[in-house]
Amino acid sequence: MKTFRAVSALALLLACAGSTPSRTASPAARADLMMERPRMEEHMVPSDTPGIQLYLRNKFLKTASPDRILLFVHGSTYPAETSFDLPLGGMSFMDFLARGGWDVWLVDLRGYGRSTRPPEMDQPPSANPALVTTDVAVRDVASAVDFILAQRKAPKLALMGWSWGTTMMAAYTVRNPSKVSKLVLYALVRAVGAGDLRHRPGGIEARPAGAARPERHAARHQGVLVEWQAVL
Repeated sequence: MKTFRAVSALALLLACAGSTPSRTASPAARADLMMERPRMEEHMVPSDTPGIQLYLRNKFLKTASPDRILLFVHGSTYPAETSFDLPLGGMSFMDFLARGGWDVWLVDLRGYGRSTRPPEMDQPPSANPALVTTDVAVRDVASAVDFILAQRKAPKLALMGWSWGTTMMAAYTVRNPSKVSKLVLYALVRAVGAGDLRHRPGGIEARPAGAARPERHAARHQGVLVEWQAVL
């Protein structure tokens, strides 16, 4: 019996020793484990069109500063989550900014991601004109901004647009400068030969997503090997 108890005690001691966290973990890894994780909230927000709701995702720390609010909008191909909140190496860009003290939001425009699909999207493409033009997208951004500012009781926020999103964020800022603290344009959309948009009559032009621009297609082939041009 004494031998059995001694073996049992030894086994328990080894098990406890084996469960002890490794002390060889890097300081950065230990700090990451101790760091507060951003809280995530999801909202479905009414647009200015009856029956169309917009999906918003929010990540933030309890210590987020009220003057550091950021809204991200996607380009014409993918919803916001796939670019802004895609975890690479365990952390997304949205997580990174939230951990840095930003109150971070993303929005899916109508017809994208988790937002409502317009009923016309169930019909053949040839049955309707372009559904989500830049002007419609700017209205969706306005709905998202108004919701966020009301939630946070804040006067303004920062905007970040990617690709086609740069056009709508710039257009929104021009129309609502008092609601925008900062404007970030990533992978700016700019027509070849358009010149300086600041001196263009009428300002930024509203275009449907994916509208054909022959001058852009031709510009893609400049300096590209002939055998690769067919796939561009």
